[in-house]
Amino acid sequence: MGSLTTSLVHGIFICRVFRLEKCLYGRRRMSFVLIAFCVMEQVFGLLSAIYIVALSSVSQLRETASNYVVVLTMVPWLLMKWSTAISLGCSVINDVLIAGTLAYILHKHRTTSPRTNQMITKLIIFCSQTGLVTTVTASITMGL
Repeated sequence: MGSLTTSLVHGIFICRVFRLEKCLYGRRRMSFVLIAFCVMEQVFGLLSAIYIVALSSVSQLRETASNYVVVLTMVPWLLMKWSTAISLGCSVINDVLIAGTLAYILHKHRTTSPRTNQMITKLIIFCSQTGLVTTVTASITMGL
């Protein structure tokens, strides 16, 4: 569920980057990279959920055959561990890339007006702070 929510939020920010890139540059190179990481995050999050369901069904078999279950329990557990780490890693990379891309686009389009530049600076700080918060949170979760 967390992977789905994170992917939806990333999708909204990717739409912003997509629109800004098309409007300002006429090309969408970074958007496709962001979409690729978002898809990988969703796929590995879904795999984690599947392995969790597999682990719960295997744990029900534990009562019937003890030797067979030890082998069955280790494989989904290891796969779940790695797929969760990859999903969170893709989330961290996406957070950094989205914040960096938005900050770069905003920085490149400064004007000669001091008030506009002040607003752009505030937006860059806001993008960086929100990207930093989500990156730190995903990194801490990945460490657990």
